[in-house]
Amino acid sequence: MRLGSGHICKETASTSYSHHASPSAFKPRGTSVHTRRQNKRQTILQVQSNAGTVAQEQWDRLELMTRKLAVAVSEEDYSLAAQLSSDRQTLAQELPAVSQYTFHQLQQLQNGLETRSLSQQLSAVRALGGTGDKLALPHLLHCLKDSQLSGAAFDAIYAIFMWHPDPEISALMNQACRMIPVKEAAVPLLDRIIQLQPEYYEAWNKRATAHYLAQDFERSIQDCEKTLELQPNHFLAMSGMGLCYVGLEKWDEAVHWFQQSVAVHPHMDQIQTYIRTLKAKGFGV
Repeated sequence: MRLGSGHICKETASTSYSHHASPSAFKPRGTSVHTRRQNKRQTILQVQSNAGTVAQEQWDRLELMTRKLAVAVSEEDYSLAAQLSSDRQTLAQELPAVSQYTFHQLQQLQNGLETRSLSQQLSAVRALGGTGDKLALPHLLHCLKDSQLSGAAFDAIYAIFMWHPDPEISALMNQACRMIPVKEAAVPLLDRIIQLQPEYYEAWNKRATAHYLAQDFERSIQDCEKTLELQPNHFLAMSGMGLCYVGLEKWDEAVHWFQQSVAVHPHMDQIQTYIRTLKAKGFGV
């Protein structure tokens, strides 16, 4: 779930939903056409998945090399540092174009941290949100701890959570988000997305939101649990679990999940208020 001003679980106007799914997407099609579209989608996503696996392996090597470079510099082994720096640049150039851009922006973020340039840090964080690259998530999650970066990091993380490589899935998701307050309209769309792409954790999270707004707290909790199974750092699903337990008047469970969420994102002021209020009443102690 996403918290917004004016409602504890509102999809805010700050999120841009510019695509619309055609109603014809849900009408029966000729079997052969539908099968061809399904096969094409699965082929494209399988290629993207394989590319993502390779990119992750390269990225892991790149981050290991970065840590070794930092050690070499700290130990003033400049000969080794120069070799590692050269090797790192070569490896970075082998990444997919999007991940090369991610790597560049992370370097900009690090430079901003070292020079204490807040504007450079914010620029890099915002740029990372525009990539849709999940390789940036660990670094953006770390930025949530910084009060000056947390707002921009939140928006960047949310953009990456929402991103999907299949344009049709993205269009369906945008349509579903517009309809979130009306469960009967949103849930069938989200069911369709989950059927097509069960690993797309934000679809589970959005369906949790739709159930929550309809006060179907048990179903919302189930979808939050699935979201967290797929994305363990999904602090919005954690806070959503807490809200559901508030609705069920299970106060200790609510405090537990609120605390889990602020452990990831400590600058969610409303959730911190809920924790203080419930603890003052003797819950979650």
